[in-house]
Amino acid sequence: MPSAKPAAPQRPKCSRSPKPRREGGASSPSAAQVTSEHRGLELFLRQRAGFGLALALYNDPLSRDAGIRKLTEALAKEKIDLRVIDLIESAPERTLLGRVEAVAKMAKPDERLALMIINLESRVDYNPEL
Repeated sequence: MPSAKPAAPQRPKCSRSPKPRREGGASSPSAAQVTSEHRGLELFLRQRAGFGLALALYNDPLSRDAGIRKLTEALAKEKIDLRVIDLIESAPERTLLGRVEAVAKMAKPDERLALMIINLESRVDYNPEL
C-alpha cells in the first residue's frame, strides 16, 4: 500500500504583481513617463534661446527613432528644422564641430535649426582605471 505524503505548506500569495522587466533587468518606463519626457524635450526645443543643450538618454533605439520622428513633425509646424547627426555613420568631416557646421549650412534661413546627435557612445572612450 502506497504511503501518503503530507501536503506541502502553501505560501501566502503576494498581493502586488511584479513590475515588468526589460532586458538588462531595468523596469520599462510607463507610457505616461515617456509622454512626459517627450513633451519636456519638445518644450525645450521650442524655446527661443540662442543656444541650448539637453541630454536625452535612450536605452532603445526604436523608441528613440520614433520620438525623433514625432518631434520632427511637431516642430516643423513651427518652422523649427530638427536634424539628426548619427555618429556611427562616417562623414567627410573629421570632428563633431565640422559635422555640426556642415549641417548648419544646409539650414533654411527662415527656420530655426535644432540638432540631435545620436550614438555618441560610439565615439566616447571610457576606460575606468581599476
